[in-house]
Amino acid sequence: FCKEYEYIFDGKQVDLSSEEEKGDLRKTKIGYIFQENNLNQNLTAGENVRLSASLAGADTGASHIKELLEQVGLSGQENAYPASLSGGEQQRLAIACALAKEPELIIADEPTSSLDEENTEQVLKLLEEIAAEGKKVVVASHSKAVVERCGVVYNIEGKKPVLVKGQEYIGKIESEEDRAENKLEKKRRKLKLPFYLRYQRKNGRRGQILKELTVGICALSVAFTALSTGYIKDFEEQQRRNMQTVSERELLVVKQSNPIYGDALFGSLIPPSMTPDEIARLEQIDGVEAFAPYVYFENFTEMTEQGLQIGWEIPGDDVEARCVQIQFKNGDGREGNLTLCNSENFDPETSGIMKAYYDVQSYFSYENMELKCKTIDRSVAPNEGVYISSSLMEAFGLPDDQLDGLVLTIDAAISTKRFITTVTGFTQEDEEYYFDGGTDWCVSKKIELPVRGILNEDVTGTSMFYFPIYASSSVMMEYIEENRLEGDLPAILYERGGWPEIRDVSEWRPWAYYLMVKDVSYIDAVKKEILKIDPTFKIIHEYQDYEAVMESVDNSQKMVLYVSLAILAVILCLSAIVYVNIIDKRKYEIAMLRANGLTKGEIRKLVMSEMGVQAVITFIVSLLLAWAGYEVLSRTVGGFTFNWLTVMWLGVISVISVILPSGVALVLSSRYEPDQILRN
Repeated sequence: FCKEYEYIFDGKQVDLSSEEEKGDLRKTKIGYIFQENNLNQNLTAGENVRLSASLAGADTGASHIKELLEQVGLSGQENAYPASLSGGEQQRLAIACALAKEPELIIADEPTSSLDEENTEQVLKLLEEIAAEGKKVVVASHSKAVVERCGVVYNIEGKKPVLVKGQEYIGKIESEEDRAENKLEKKRRKLKLPFYLRYQRKNGRRGQILKELTVGICALSVAFTALSTGYIKDFEEQQRRNMQTVSERELLVVKQSNPIYGDALFGSLIPPSMTPDEIARLEQIDGVEAFAPYVYFENFTEMTEQGLQIGWEIPGDDVEARCVQIQFKNGDGREGNLTLCNSENFDPETSGIMKAYYDVQSYFSYENMELKCKTIDRSVAPNEGVYISSSLMEAFGLPDDQLDGLVLTIDAAISTKRFITTVTGFTQEDEEYYFDGGTDWCVSKKIELPVRGILNEDVTGTSMFYFPIYASSSVMMEYIEENRLEGDLPAILYERGGWPEIRDVSEWRPWAYYLMVKDVSYIDAVKKEILKIDPTFKIIHEYQDYEAVMESVDNSQKMVLYVSLAILAVILCLSAIVYVNIIDKRKYEIAMLRANGLTKGEIRKLVMSEMGVQAVITFIVSLLLAWAGYEVLSRTVGGFTFNWLTVMWLGVISVISVILPSGVALVLSSRYEPDQILRN
């Protein structure tokens, strides 16, 4: 396209492929006057003139602007907006704008076509005065009155200019060779950032209701999205913390011996002890932060040094031989006891003996126990007190105001030795099989246990036949260490008839261990590592399904995020539509700026500076809205945070919120060529 013709200005060739060179020529050497749409309707008369002068780097002083307006007959109209001026006054203002650039050439396109006779005369007189001062004035017109006032006239015939008047004014035309050597001297006129900001501030004073409404709605959506994003992250962290509390991180690993049916956790037959190697490997599993043995004290046990008969069905009716007592005493000195027996050979109603039994089991983490109980004595140190069932407390008959300082004294069978025996089992088809079972040799002792809390019924149930007591692993292990039995088992054990062969006698070692994982998310991985040690290990774990809960959390997060993004996307699309409308209404303004020398790159900078200011305003407004929303929601709903991360999200989303409108504005502004817009 640029090769089809040449553009010669003052005998110097213009590089038509250079946007910058054409822009500099328009800024500093040419002033344009169009038929209409010459002016920026958002600027006053004085500001329109000052804009033209600043584009050319000419004098922008107030006195000079005033002189130019006086020259075109607009004295005292510095603060008038174009819409308040008549058509003739607007054309004279356009001439003042052209003169403000101090150009070498003024091009007027049909400057009088829409004016009456009086205004036409005023405009032509001004143009004649400008030409008389030595400036070149080129007028395109169909008016005979204009043609008659011109010194040189060309007709356009067959798309070529034909001289019809003023031959005597035409100087000698340079040869092609001279023209080629006489290139146009490049005089760059770069616009600085203050120009863009000043233009945006001046131009943005009027007719901005739609834009301000868009900014407000956009800021509201940004604030909502940022708060939602913060809520999502905080909600996830909160759920993780809840899972750490609600879902027990404890795993109970039990060694199994019965190859077909497994082993009951409690009862007369318990598995063999874990080997030292198994214990060491459990302790070294990644993701395990704490480790403790499971300990279990019975009161009716199979083996004690006081006669071997406790807990076994002995012929005869000696009920008292199989009775145990739980004694209690509170802080006020009130005492009492319960006599329990699990024999079938007595009548509880007439004997005053409860048909019931108890045992003492270890717990690992008192934090988990605290979640399941009503604490009655906080003076009892954590991990030193025991937790009892609500049914046992009911059996004591103590009112709630007499529970403080409660201490139990019980008979406990404390394990000291372990031995292995061969056990016979039967399948469902009544086939016999054999396996190794473990048995504890116990010492019967009275122990005192301070009560810290009463467990909820949903933990222990409401049975009046079984009373579980929970003590910490560390306390129970202290009793075992204090009562270690030196040497071999008592001879009476070997002498008892009908007892299976006793072998592999050893010091007592646990057959089950508690493992506390660092985080509930590690549970599955830890379970896999446990089963690598021994695939027959039984893993007991009562907890909410972590994966299911986190999947629910993830789904909730996605829903909130998708809603937030959908709202933001709708707002961005609406913003883009609004900006399409705004930019389209500004096409004459942009075309005028292009005609006065702004390149496409400078138009883009102008648009981007406006978008940058809008992003800052959106950020500030959204920051205020987000803070207000946080203050309200944190007091009503909870779970919301407002911190530096929220501010960062506000900034990021505010920038994103103007990218789409900016892109639309840039694409549209690049399409507005002055020769296509201003002549339509």
